[in-house]
Parts: sequence; C-alpha cells; structure tokens
Amino acid sequence: ELMQKIESPNSVMRSVITTAHELMQQEITAFLKACLKEEERPSGVSDTTMDATAVHKTTEGSLFSLGIIEETKGGDDQANKLATATRSNVVEMPTARFTSSVLFSKTKNTPQTRHALTFRRMVARWTSETDYMKYELAKLTGEDTSAPSFSVRGSETAIAYLDKVIQKDLLPAMQEEAVNGTVLGLERRDGFDPVLDRAVFNQTNSNEPQDVDMCVACQSVYSSTGPLFMALHRLPRGGEMYLPVVAVLEHVMLTFLSRIKTQIEK
Repeated sequence: ELMQKIESPNSVMRSVITTAHELMQQEITAFLKACLKEEERPSGVSDTTMDATAVHKTTEGSLFSLGIIEETKGGDDQANKLATATRSNVVEMPTARFTSSVLFSKTKNTPQTRHALTFRRMVARWTSETDYMKYELAKLTGEDTSAPSFSVRGSETAIAYLDKVIQKDLLPAMQEEAVNGTVLGLERRDGFDPVLDRAVFNQTNSNEPQDVDMCVACQSVYSSTGPLFMALHRLPRGGEMYLPVVAVLEHVMLTFLSRIKTQIEK
C-alpha cells in the first residue's frame, strides 16, 4: 500500500537497491581478497604470533558474530567487561583483519590462491541469487529492468574478481605444475621400474590379486594432474577457463601414453 501511494516508487528505491547490492559485493570481495592473498612472513613467525594476540588469548567460540569470543562466566565485573570489550573489538574488525587474525587463526590455515576454487561454486550461486533478488525488487518498484542502466555495475563483482584470480594466477600455475611434474617423472631412469615390496614373495600361493605400488612415472602423473582434475568440477563447463584445462590434461595424458607405448616396445 505504501508503494502504491508513492508517485514514483522506482526513483525512491532504485538508489537503495543499487547501494545495498554494491555493498554486499564489496564485502564479499574484501573477504575473498583476504583469503587468497598469500603473504610472505618472516622466518620464525607462526600463525599464532599475529597482531591479534589479545584476541587469541581469550576463549574462542564459533567464527562469526554471535560467538566469536565466548563471554566469561562468573568472576568479577572487571573480567566480564574485558571479555565483552574484546568480543566487541572482534565484531567491529575490518573484513581483511578479521579473516587473517581470527578466521585463519581458528582454522589453523593460511591465505592461499588455491582457495579460489573452493569458493568459486558458492560465490557463483550467491551471485545468481542476489541478482535475482535485485531483479524482483526492481520489478516491485516499477523500474524498467530492460533498460541498459539496470545492468550497469558500479564496481567489480565478487565472482568477477574470483574468476580473474583463477584465470590469471591459479590455473597457469597448476597447468605448469601438471606438465612439468609429468615430464620429470617420465624422464627418470627408474620411472617405469616396478616397485615391489619384499613381502610379495612371502605370500602364499593364491589367485587373489595383490596390492602393488604405482611406478614413479605413474605416481608423478597422478600427483601432478590431480589438482587440475579436481578443478574441472568447480569451473563453469565449456567456459574460457574450462577448455584450456581440458586441453592441458589431454596433452599430458597423450604424452604419458606415448611414453608408455615406447616402454612396452622395449
């Protein structure tokens, strides 16, 4: 009823919807940057000796706002006030500092570019849902959703930032690792030597298959290409990131098979 009484509701709500959408994108992008930025730390400095020592000394609960720092039960008023103040400081931390000082300290992890593949599917789903909600709100206010101005984005979206990191930083490194690791394994003199455990000769006569280890060349292919095969399930199928990964994997496997044929002929 309120929207019907407003003479031009789209002019009233458009700025609110756009601003809210931009703020959400900025917050998620800031969180992703903090999770993906790999920083070199001085030798001898561990995750526990970060700038949030005061936070880490208190009892930590869950990771986010409703239980980051558990309040002290009992005790004097001064201790309770200190716990409350510490909790308030954590809640009010900037996104980047919270991620490095609390989130990664709690999970005993470090920021890595490889985390981009972990976030990619969730961020894509979240982006689709927020875009749909923005579209529905715009329709309710009578905004023209077919106008070019409706699709204009003011700043870089979270999914765009994530895809840029994956495409420019992560995938090239993983592809190079897959090719070089496979070639190094194939060029080893003992690459195709059988790996036999002495216990295999102590087995009783049986037709049951025995477990054997992979040769060095096979182990190299398995360990070097494993991350790329896992990445395929987290990338949009058929996109500009997916097809180059498939091409590199195909090249690696053809190289491996050609060397296998050479070994069989020998």
